[in-house]
This record gives sequence, C-alpha cells and structure tokens, in this order.
Amino acid sequence: MAKGFISALREPQNRSVGTKLLHYTLMMFTLPIIGFYLVESFLLRDTPYLWGIRRNNWATLFSVCVVNVIITSYVIMAFNEKDEGEEGEEGEKGEGKEGVPRVGIFAKKGKNGGKKTD
Repeated sequence: MAKGFISALREPQNRSVGTKLLHYTLMMFTLPIIGFYLVESFLLRDTPYLWGIRRNNWATLFSVCVVNVIITSYVIMAFNEKDEGEEGEEGEKGEGKEGVPRVGIFAKKGKNGGKKTD
C-alpha cells in the first residue's frame, strides 16, 4: 500500500502534490514542537505564572495556534489551486473537456430553464 502511494506521488503529474504534502507534513510535525519549547523556555523563562496561568499552558496554546495556522494555509492553498477542467475549452452542447456532460450548477441553462422538452 505504501509503495503504491509513494510511486503514485512520484509520477510527473503528481509531483507538485507530493511536494506540497511533504512540506505541510514536515511543518505539522516540527513547527508546533519548536514553538512549544521556544515559548516555554525563552519567552516565559522568568514568569512561571502569567495572569495565574502556568507557563506550560501558554506554550500549549501557542502550539495549537500554530497547528491551526498551518491547516488554514493548506486549505486556502487547496481552494486557490486551478482545477484541470477550468483551463480547457468547452465542447459541443455544454460538454466538458473530455465530452462529459456538465451537471448541476455547471450545466448551461437553456431557454426553458435547463428542463428537457420532448
């Protein structure tokens, strides 16, 4: 299973997806841990309690915020990617790039509101 997944990501058309997945995986693994220890060790070194909250709790909260920023940036990046069908030209009768009819909100409405008449 893992060999098939890795070999699929190494194919030329999937290489950019594999690279993005690797970068975000490394960020999810390293940045929250680094942030936790930076906040706990250096930023709050002299204050074991800040506003009645332990220094460990502040470091944990910072790590959770880092994870949320990474996930949000991944989702935004995914929504901003172009789909393969967006750059292709339409075929005849509202068909997509490969002759597949468009459905739902992508279908073109005709004179009668998209309803078939016999």
